[in-house]
Amino acid sequence: MNAEPTEEYSCLYPLKSRMTREDVDRITQAVVYLAECVYIPYTAAIEPTAPPEDKDHIRARLHGLHEIGAVKLWASEDRMRPLDGEEPLTSRPADVTITREDYSGLYEQMMARLVENREHFRGPESFDGISEVVEGKHTLFLFGLKDHLQTNGILLDQRGAGNVQRYFKGLVGQLLVAEDVVQQVAVRLHLPDAATLDIDQIESARRHIPPFRDRLLRSMGNEELLFDERDAMVERLTSLIVDEFFDYMWEVRQDQRRSGPEKARAWSFLQLVLPPILSRRNASRFFGWSGSKPTAPEMILVELQRMSRDRRSKGT
Repeated sequence: MNAEPTEEYSCLYPLKSRMTREDVDRITQAVVYLAECVYIPYTAAIEPTAPPEDKDHIRARLHGLHEIGAVKLWASEDRMRPLDGEEPLTSRPADVTITREDYSGLYEQMMARLVENREHFRGPESFDGISEVVEGKHTLFLFGLKDHLQTNGILLDQRGAGNVQRYFKGLVGQLLVAEDVVQQVAVRLHLPDAATLDIDQIESARRHIPPFRDRLLRSMGNEELLFDERDAMVERLTSLIVDEFFDYMWEVRQDQRRSGPEKARAWSFLQLVLPPILSRRNASRFFGWSGSKPTAPEMILVELQRMSRDRRSKGT
C-alpha cells in the first residue's frame, strides 16, 4: 500500500477572466488533497459583482496559497495584467511567463489541429458547426497550454468538463472523480471543509498529499470509463477509502497493543478516533510523526480529523 509517491503533481485551472469565491474554494480543495500546485491565469480579475467579504477572501486565500507554493500564476508576454478597470487577483508578478514566440507557436499548433479535425468538432447534429469549432478551439488551446506548462491535469468544473468530454472522451474524468470522492470522504469522516482551513492547517495537511493522491488515482483503473460511470466510481472509491481508513486506525491500535500493553490500556479505539484528545503531541507518540515522514495514504485523513476535533473542542 505504501508505494513510493510520484513526483510533484500539478493542475491547470481553466482560462477564466474572472475568479469567484467558488473558484478559489475549489482550488483550495485541490491543493489540500490532490495537487502540490495549481496554475491559475495571472490576467484573471476578481468577479466585480462579488460581495466585499468574498473579494477579501479571494485576495487573502490566493496570497496565502501563493506563499506556500500551492498556487502559481502564469501569463503570456503579450498580456501581463487584467483589462483596465478590473481588480487583479494579486499585485505579485507572474511566476511563469510564456514568451510571444511560444504563445504564437501554441496558437498556430492549435489552429492546425483544428483544421485537421474540423469534421470531428462540427459533430453529426450541428447545423453550421460554428459553436462546436469555437469550443474545439478553446479545448485544443487548453490542452496545449497544459502540455506547455507541464501540468498533470486540468481542474475543470462540471460544465467545462462536459464541453471537453464532447471532443476528448476520457481525458478529464480522473480529476472530476477525484474531486467528488474527496468531497464524499470529507462528509463521511466529518472532515472540515477545506475552504475553512487556515494557511498553516493547509500547509500541514499538504505534507501527506502524495501517498493519498497516488492511492486514489491508482484505484480508478480505466480512465475511458470514468465519465460515463462517474457516480458508481465515486461511490466505490469513497467506500474503499473510508473502509481502509478505519482498517488503518484499527491496525495502529493493534500495533500499540503489541508494542506496549501499559500504553495500550490507556487508549481505546474510540478514544483514538473520536474525541479531541488526539493532539499533535499525542499523535507523534502514536504514529511516529516525529523525525519521520508518514507514507500511509490515510495520514492526511488523520491530520484533518485532528483539526476538526481541535476546532470542536474550542467551540469554533
